[in-house]
Amino acid sequence: DRNGERLLLVKPLTFMNLSGTAVGPIARYHEIAPADLIVLVDDADLETGVLRIRRRGSSGGHKGLNSITQDIGSEDFIRIRIGIGRGQDGIDLVTHVLRPLTPAEANRLQETVVRAAEAVECILDRGLDVAMNTFNIRPQKEAPDEGSPRTGGKV
Repeated sequence: DRNGERLLLVKPLTFMNLSGTAVGPIARYHEIAPADLIVLVDDADLETGVLRIRRRGSSGGHKGLNSITQDIGSEDFIRIRIGIGRGQDGIDLVTHVLRPLTPAEANRLQETVVRAAEAVECILDRGLDVAMNTFNIRPQKEAPDEGSPRTGGKV
């Protein structure tokens, strides 16, 4: 319960690519309209540390978002994309995603997750437009992490 409104925080236990098999049944059971969903996902197409909030739209190739869209039958849900980058050239995405984070990467992603949680609260308290104007900004670039196996020294 938050300010008299019931909220659900759901972390699917499915593989990311099958997120819809978790989100869809929960949304239907609780009679949650697609427009009332806020979905947070990692996104390799965004630079590490970048947040992108959108009211609706296509999956943009993100298999988890595509799975949700297919299962609920709508693209009309809020999505918060959390940038994780693509890593070094020549490394496949699965290897990049499963590789351990450097301490600098872990700190940066933790800060991004905190900002994503703040974005959700902003959406709930002040509305989507305010949240998009507040959080859809690029973070300041940090000095390269020369020892980063995920970025090859590029941040």
